[in-house]
Amino acid sequence: MKIPLRVLIIWVMMLSAISELFAYERRLRVPDYFSCERNLVTSWHGVISGYQRNDNSLDIEVSTDADTVELLTLNYTHPNELLSRFYLHDRPFNDLDWDKIESSSGIIKKKIPVTVWLCEDQKTKPLINWRPRKQ
Repeated sequence: MKIPLRVLIIWVMMLSAISELFAYERRLRVPDYFSCERNLVTSWHGVISGYQRNDNSLDIEVSTDADTVELLTLNYTHPNELLSRFYLHDRPFNDLDWDKIESSSGIIKKKIPVTVWLCEDQKTKPLINWRPRKQ
């Protein structure tokens, strides 16, 4: 059976459009609380695979859904400065939320899902949106 070239071209175009649609659906919408020009935004979505928090810095390792491992260090002078860079299910993080991501002070629970928002403008500080599974 011979298929006309025109039909093949239309078929390829349709497959391409469907593929683009699914790729678009997988992209995360930049939250309103992240103030960065949209074309400068990068995000990592995955689970925490490394975590160390002390009095003035937080180091995290994210094993992403894209099969990469990303590292981030947040430095701060006051604990409230760190809290201001955290969100929990898209709402501001507060002191009462630590037990949702840590089993004890400085010890992260296993495989906590996160989205890290980064801006390439070198001014906007990264934000972490913690997404632990609801109990």
